[in-house]
Amino acid sequence: MYIVVAGNIGSGKSLLCQLLQERLNWEIANDKSSQNPYFIDFCHNMYRWAYNAQLWFLIDHFRQTQRIIWNPNIIVQSRSIVEDATIFTYTLFSMGLISRRDYDTYMQLYNSMRNSVPVPDLLIYLRASVPMLQKRLENSTDSWEQAIDVKYLTCLNECYEAWVKDYKGEIMEVNVDSTDYFSNTTNCDQLLENIKREVNDISMFIK
Repeated sequence: MYIVVAGNIGSGKSLLCQLLQERLNWEIANDKSSQNPYFIDFCHNMYRWAYNAQLWFLIDHFRQTQRIIWNPNIIVQSRSIVEDATIFTYTLFSMGLISRRDYDTYMQLYNSMRNSVPVPDLLIYLRASVPMLQKRLENSTDSWEQAIDVKYLTCLNECYEAWVKDYKGEIMEVNVDSTDYFSNTTNCDQLLENIKREVNDISMFIK
């Protein structure tokens, strides 16, 4: 089964994936920002390195997804190739940080890959307000997260909400503002139980 955990920067994707791995023993395909050779440069100069950084993410997530297809276990991916293109790259383009020429080239590559990418059996969307995202990022140990511009976060949030509104597949929405699973043990247990129940229901259906 293929599950995607989606959400803005700071919404808690990595933490939820870690919990799913530790508590439910599900396999995780994590986002690899730290391995992106353009990422640090992108954080310091978004205009110069946005295209390069997003292209690397696109290729890496495509390869990751191709490996997931052949895995019979429950695999949880943090951030999908669809998010790469329709949310992150589109936001950078709309903010003038990726040129029209580079954006068109990127989308040609993405469209050539799209038919080879399966629709997730379940999308878990972590919805968080911009103030909540800012609060969590301020407490991050990563300096690049602490420096993220609020305009960028806001634009990403708007794209996420538009995407989720039109999403056609199986989706489970988690309100991060009200579900404090980061520090509340009871809420964390309940969230994991809800996810497990949702996955079990889908498993029965697809069999």
